[in-house]
Amino acid sequence: MDKEFEIKKKELLNSFLIETGAALMDCQCFEYGIALLLHHLSRLGVIGLDVMQTAAILENDAKKTAGQLINILQKHSELSEELENKLVAALDARNKIIHRVIIDNVEKLPNPESRKELVKEINLLRSRVRLADKSIRTIVNELGAAIDGFNVEEYENEIKSKFY
Repeated sequence: MDKEFEIKKKELLNSFLIETGAALMDCQCFEYGIALLLHHLSRLGVIGLDVMQTAAILENDAKKTAGQLINILQKHSELSEELENKLVAALDARNKIIHRVIIDNVEKLPNPESRKELVKEINLLRSRVRLADKSIRTIVNELGAAIDGFNVEEYENEIKSKFY
């Protein structure tokens, strides 16, 4: 009975689990993107940003939350109001995804309709994270190309080809 229940539960929750996993991946990419942006800025000599500290953040040797990373970015660079708003919205969405979306909505999972609505809600949260990530990713990619000569498009094409 337990094995059958687990199989059925997994089948019913598949769309929710996939969307939640994709949201988690988006959140981690967003956080890494902020850390990489800080690292690039430190390598360019932005006052107050230490290359060794930002490298430690990238390597996960110096633990920083997404909120802390955004605060560091705000302190050491001039962000447009539009980008700052995207970062704040993404941080709020990221925090809901990471800390609350499952436990706060567990009662919605057994019902197909409420589960479907929850998947839509997670997708909306993901879109806020992805919008901010896309905005900073452009800057990160341009800085990476200027500093290291790293061509992101070539790398992305190589990765995509491995999926096909």
